[in-house]
Parts: sequence; C-alpha cells; structure tokens
Amino acid sequence: MVNIIVCGINGRMGKAIEELCLHDDSVEIVAGIDIIDDSTLGFPVFGNYDEVDVKADVIIDFSHISVLDSLLDFAIKNNVAVRCLCRFSATFVYKTNGIIYFKQLYEDEKWKTTSR
Repeated sequence: MVNIIVCGINGRMGKAIEELCLHDDSVEIVAGIDIIDDSTLGFPVFGNYDEVDVKADVIIDFSHISVLDSLLDFAIKNNVAVRCLCRFSATFVYKTNGIIYFKQLYEDEKWKTTSR
C-alpha cells in the first residue's frame, strides 16, 4: 500500500486524486494539506507541513509555489518522495532556491522525485 499526502486536497485536482484513490486498493490518502480544513474527509487535513503527524510514502502536490520550500523541507526531513504537478511549481521552481533541493533529490537514487 502506498500512503499519500495530497497538497491542495480541496482543489479540483486534489479532489480528482481523492476520487481515483477511492477506487484503487493499492493506494491510500493518509493526509491532506490545504488552507481550507474539510473535516468531512476520511483523513486529517493540515494547514501546513509543520502540523503533519502521519507517515507517507509520497506527496502529490497541486499547491502554489509559496508552499514549495516547506514541502521540500518536510520531504527531506521525513524521507518522502515528491511528485509536483502544479504548473506554477514546475514553471517557477527554477527561480527559487527550491531547484537545489530538486537537484539533490533527483541525483540521489533513494529519491524518486520528478517535476513536470
């Protein structure tokens, strides 16, 4: 079972991932990250990465570039793979210090990190 944190869980794409995961027994969303707390979901939704107290295998990111530094800090600290799917992250990450993190993660084989 792959345990997933979805950043941007209450957005359109986050909801689409949630729906897909409901029909796939090999994955489970263990937490969401969003500025909007939705207590009707079957998992906790945290306002930021400092609050996260669950273990995950991967973070699927549909958030804003402003969350990128805390996302990467959390991923490195907790050895969690990252899949950034946010257009803003992929477009502007190269203009932030975040590129150093992505490069380090990508070059280290223990990380399965991509950004597109």
